[in-house]
Amino acid sequence: MKKTVIILFVFSFLAALLTVYLMWNKPHSDMNKQAADIAITAEALFAAYEADEKAADKQYLGKILAVSGKVEQIQAGETNTIILSSGSGLFGIRCELDTHNKTEIPDYQPGDNITLKGTCSGYLGDVVLSRAVPVR
Repeated sequence: MKKTVIILFVFSFLAALLTVYLMWNKPHSDMNKQAADIAITAEALFAAYEADEKAADKQYLGKILAVSGKVEQIQAGETNTIILSSGSGLFGIRCELDTHNKTEIPDYQPGDNITLKGTCSGYLGDVVLSRAVPVR
């Protein structure tokens, strides 16, 4: 009986380790191949969050959005970021480019009208779009 309990414990422990290892090393999906759940303009997305953050979270949070708008600023760094104009002047749509697929900053200039696709991460002054990739 004692031997059976020890064997079951060791087997369970090894199964748990294998599960953790496989989940930790699970490859990320390619955002370029993901279909957008919702297509929206930067101004409309920002207005929805500014009007009612909880309702906007229910509609957009965690979903893949294709956001169209005018490039306001480009920030190169550890996380390359493109900020789309929201029409508010102070805040915008912060699109953090996908680091899992090594997305380079495209040759955009402030004022260009573009569409980026990514996962909506919520509202932190700016509306944040993570793992963003250009839509061509």
